[in-house]
Amino acid sequence: MSSTIEDRVILILKEQMSPADLESLKGHEGPFSALLSLWSQPPYAGRGFWEKLSQLTGIPSARWRSAFSRKQKPTSAMIESIAHLWPKYAFWLVTGVTDAANGHVAPLTALTFPEFLHAEQPGADTYFSKSISLAKRLYEEGEIDLESDDARLAAVERTLPLAHWVGSDLVDVAYQLADSDEYQELVSAWERREESRAEHLGRVLGTDRPWERHLEERKSLGLKSDPVHGQDPRVTHQSSWDLFYKPDSEDA
Repeated sequence: MSSTIEDRVILILKEQMSPADLESLKGHEGPFSALLSLWSQPPYAGRGFWEKLSQLTGIPSARWRSAFSRKQKPTSAMIESIAHLWPKYAFWLVTGVTDAANGHVAPLTALTFPEFLHAEQPGADTYFSKSISLAKRLYEEGEIDLESDDARLAAVERTLPLAHWVGSDLVDVAYQLADSDEYQELVSAWERREESRAEHLGRVLGTDRPWERHLEERKSLGLKSDPVHGQDPRVTHQSSWDLFYKPDSEDA
């Protein structure tokens, strides 16, 4: 057994409640300055956090507080709401593992394993959010009774009457939506994400890390860089951009 969904809900909310203290790293030449550009300050942090979360999700703030303090288990509605608000964390939320090269990451408050990397793929979260928005619109424009278990299941289920799978009436609605501006925005978001993939993989694989070249140039000139204070000494031997854990050769 690993961490639980209850644990992971708490860690996601913790990251959103307290703005990450990354401002001191601005201007620092190194892997953290590159990571900083990919992470924004939590928009819901500060006073009234639980009320803001309630307004966004339609779930009473008292229930969010109870889940955070382990007085109740997160409901399916809470889990779905978190996944929709922060889709880059959805995969980790339900599985406990990440797929960072494809945009499925964990919050900075969480230790990840077997992957080491926290930096998300540029554009992935935008693509996820637009996909979620269109999926909701499919059911709205298909006029599905979302309060009916039978209606929801019938809408999403495909059947196999003969040799091929056949979808519900929502197939027609899907093609109508595929002709909309919002759908074209989704396609464009996917294209932008894929355009950034080569650069992102260069960071992850270590073949394109400009800051490391800069540090090597400084070393060759006999110049020293200011250390990053407070960094966990157990991980200083590897880059924050490494996808996987790399054992320290000096400890081998």
